[in-house]
Amino acid sequence: MDETEKSGVITAYNLSSRVKTIEIEFEPKKYDLDISTIEIYNGLNEKFSIKEPVHDRFIAEIPPLSPIIAILRK
Repeated sequence: MDETEKSGVITAYNLSSRVKTIEIEFEPKKYDLDISTIEIYNGLNEKFSIKEPVHDRFIAEIPPLSPIIAILRK
């Protein structure tokens, strides 16, 4: 969490051999975050998606045997 910009990071991993679609729920108010967009990067630090949170959650598709990094920004 970046307290100055009120942003944060969520990481998720897919340890299976198939693509997984997951719903990630978070509580920005609990951590005093100010979020309007979510940038999703793959394990090679390549941005592959930009989303807007809907009711403090978002859906992400994770490739097999890979992580994703979701950067929560204003």
